[in-house]
Amino acid sequence: MTFQTEDNSALSREEVEKKHKEWMQQEYTKTIQYCNRLGFQVDRVMQTESQCLPPIIGIWRVRLKEESARYIWVISGQVATDHIHADNAKSPREVLRHFSLSWQLKAERLQQGIETGKLELKDAETQKKFAATLIQNADNLYGLYENDKLWQQTSKAMKI
Repeated sequence: MTFQTEDNSALSREEVEKKHKEWMQQEYTKTIQYCNRLGFQVDRVMQTESQCLPPIIGIWRVRLKEESARYIWVISGQVATDHIHADNAKSPREVLRHFSLSWQLKAERLQQGIETGKLELKDAETQKKFAATLIQNADNLYGLYENDKLWQQTSKAMKI
């Protein structure tokens, strides 16, 4: 997926780089706000360990302000913003695999809840739609995770 103008014309390299930077800044801000909403006090985002694939996904390694200087991974972009403790994944690629599997399991649990009448969301239709979204996002993340060519590249487009 690439950035395009409203009339679907191609952007120059400089315009694409500008759009990428703008997108990364927006996702960076979204990540900080997400952490704040959850009560995490951010010390800093570890930019050399974080990776982005604009405008699809950002994977952010965040150091929290605590005595133990705990780290988390935050995922954002065209998926729901979510986080895991850094102990659960050592690299951005492993973060994608973790969320892919985790969201598959959550979707399965939501689908089983519909069948058994144990709803976690407001109604069966909402739960069904959310489960479908989780499955689609999990499949997309796993596709990125499996793409060896993508992970062999060290392009500036992925590094922050």
